[in-house]
Amino acid sequence: MMAESGYMKIVGGNNNNPDSVPDETDDDIMLSGMMAERTGSVTAVLKQVPNQYIIFAADPKQAKRDEDAIIAFTWRHFIDDPTKPEWLLRLPMTKAAVKAMDAISAFVLDVAKRPVTRFCVGGESKRGWTTWTTAAVDSKRVKCITPIVMDELNMVKNLHHHFRAYGGWTFEFDDYYEEYVTRDLDNPNTQLLADIVDPISYKDRLTMPKLIISTGSDEFFLPDDSYYYLNQLSGPTYLSMLPNTDHSCDGKEVDILHNVESFYISTMKGYSFPEVSWVLNSSSAEGTINVVSPSKPSLVRAWYAVTKSSKRRDFRRYKLNETDPTSGPVLQDILWVFDGVTKHSDTQFSATYTAPPSGWLAFFVELSFPVPGGSVMVVTTETNFVPPDLPFPDCKGLECMGNLV
Repeated sequence: MMAESGYMKIVGGNNNNPDSVPDETDDDIMLSGMMAERTGSVTAVLKQVPNQYIIFAADPKQAKRDEDAIIAFTWRHFIDDPTKPEWLLRLPMTKAAVKAMDAISAFVLDVAKRPVTRFCVGGESKRGWTTWTTAAVDSKRVKCITPIVMDELNMVKNLHHHFRAYGGWTFEFDDYYEEYVTRDLDNPNTQLLADIVDPISYKDRLTMPKLIISTGSDEFFLPDDSYYYLNQLSGPTYLSMLPNTDHSCDGKEVDILHNVESFYISTMKGYSFPEVSWVLNSSSAEGTINVVSPSKPSLVRAWYAVTKSSKRRDFRRYKLNETDPTSGPVLQDILWVFDGVTKHSDTQFSATYTAPPSGWLAFFVELSFPVPGGSVMVVTTETNFVPPDLPFPDCKGLECMGNLV
């Protein structure tokens, strides 16, 4: 079954040296090669998504833009004029991924005389978002997805939750802040934008197996983003929260590779996926996660962390310097600690924590499952919080402009 399968990772890069070709020392190429060797399948890396740097003719600043600066500019253009959806950067990023699968299939058929008809697609951050939309538009070929550090589904509602956690916007949203996208969060055109680019708009197509990889101290996204979309997704859907790393996934590259491999192999070989369900309970004093897994995990443990702030429910590795915001972000040094769980049987487990003296405690349960062939698939529950409340009132209308924190 792996013979006709391929894994494609979408990554970034730039066009500063358009004649350059990646070599075997490139990290993405090396990791992709390792996966190809271990899985006996085709793997590929799609670079330079999006095409950047770019200077827009319509940009009064004539800025040399990349990454979020491009996306924010195209969002601003759409919010001002929603009759031109072709401005949205997500569309060409998605098209690039679809065309890359065409090219991979054609190349392998020509060189190796073997078809590649089934893909698993993955990527991080903006490429993680493109992973979702690639699956939405090409669900016939895309048999599984592994979006990494991008689970801002149900975008508008999730962003309102972001505001309530921080009382503003993470400093990483500076490009969107400068384009007044945050000010227009409640603008009807922002919802029209979300109707096009938000993966939740395509939930009826996103029924393939999904391994959603997030980090506990992400500067962009929050540990409980899943509260706003997970129950709307169908098909095998798993979370994998990585402790002690941030949006960069620094230090977790090999862990991610091994987990993605296990998930990819399980999908393409038709292995049974683990069964896991959980219930979160929380009060001002105590929180519990009760987990049931008939699949009998080989390892179960909990991870927990406590905020440094008593003002914001903030587990980011970095935050903006409050005394001098112009000096840039500073390290918060949030530490996630692993812990045991209460084992009620081979299939039932629980973790319980009390509220800290100040701030918030977050925790989740991690379960490991053996996969035929010797690999291991690691999944987690959603994250619970003690106390469960969000510290700030929601924003409305123009007050959503907020501040960076």
